[in-house]
Amino acid sequence: EFEEAQLGYNTTTAIEDLQGRIQRKLLKKDLEPMQALKLIDTLQRLGIAYYFDEKIDSLLEKSAYGTKIGNNLSQTALLFRWWKDLGLVDKLRFARDRPLECFLWSVGIFPEPQHSRSRIELTKTIAILLWVDMIEGFLVEAKWFHKGYVPNFEEYLENGVATAGTYMALVHTFFLVGMQVNEHTIKMMQPYPKLFSCAGRILRLWDDLGTAKEEQERGDVASSMECLMRENNISSDIEAREHVRQLIQSLWRELNGELVTSSGLPLSTVKACFNVSRTSRVIYQHGDDDMAFGVEYHVNSLLFRPVTH
Repeated sequence: EFEEAQLGYNTTTAIEDLQGRIQRKLLKKDLEPMQALKLIDTLQRLGIAYYFDEKIDSLLEKSAYGTKIGNNLSQTALLFRWWKDLGLVDKLRFARDRPLECFLWSVGIFPEPQHSRSRIELTKTIAILLWVDMIEGFLVEAKWFHKGYVPNFEEYLENGVATAGTYMALVHTFFLVGMQVNEHTIKMMQPYPKLFSCAGRILRLWDDLGTAKEEQERGDVASSMECLMRENNISSDIEAREHVRQLIQSLWRELNGELVTSSGLPLSTVKACFNVSRTSRVIYQHGDDDMAFGVEYHVNSLLFRPVTH
């Protein structure tokens, strides 16, 4: 009995000693992001990561926020870790598993080096909004379908802007940057500023140009092009697409006009609206133009492919 008790004591002591050493390593200030990920992977493979959940969460957050823009590979890896651990794709089968696209959006909206933390947080927000807004969009479209109602172009577009998450994403950028956040500017968030609406409509229209074909194959509710074709007696898909491009140009003129007239919004928020509009073309143009590069190419160019001189 004494020997068994002594063996149990030694085993417990060894485990506690190992836990202590691992915790000290997890808390090391000079631990590089990629070293941290390798250590976390090892702990998970050994099946002992649950002993260190709190330390691991703290380390991931610290490493992600401390990563500079020059090390986007580490930043992306940390975001993948967060998205995987969140488990939404497994829990909710309709959730969109596109973390790289979400990060590309954040890089487009916040390209400046000092906004590393904002990129991380905005990526998380966009990833969540993609499936939350999909639910809301399905609810509205389901009501239309149930009633046999065919929306007109304006109804479709306004619902499309809301369910694309543009409004919520731009409000989030306003608070993330924290520039000129006060009682006056907070009140300007409701109703949403016209800048938000213009940027959201540009995004929605580019989304339709880029995804209309695959959405038709899935049997989704009519896109903006179908609404335009029905309302304006347009019979050609090519003509409808040209009409949408002209609408985008018109919205850009409105967007530029809002920039000239003082809206009172912080400059950082105004820039975010313009960057959303620019990035929407980068994300979706490949679906409208076979010669344009897709998301995968842009992600590889920005994050993985070395710059050649």
